[in-house]
Amino acid sequence: MMEVNNLQSKPKFYWPEMRLVLCLECSKKFEALRSGTIWSQKFERAILATNGSIPGPVKVPIGNDTITFTQTHLVQIQMILKKKLL
Repeated sequence: MMEVNNLQSKPKFYWPEMRLVLCLECSKKFEALRSGTIWSQKFERAILATNGSIPGPVKVPIGNDTITFTQTHLVQIQMILKKKLL
């Protein structure tokens, strides 16, 4: 079973690129982590700090695990988060 989550728990704007598709178990773990404001900020900073120019899958740390993004998806999320920070 798979579940779709938004990267942010309460986004100001909905962007399809901000969706994550995770297995049900990982999705529930992600929702629990995402609900913490401090954790959410750390995760967004980790996404922004990750090198999106390397071809292939890119792993971003999340708690004691990682979430793997495609290069294109990571760069799209980085662009959205940078716009949000302006």
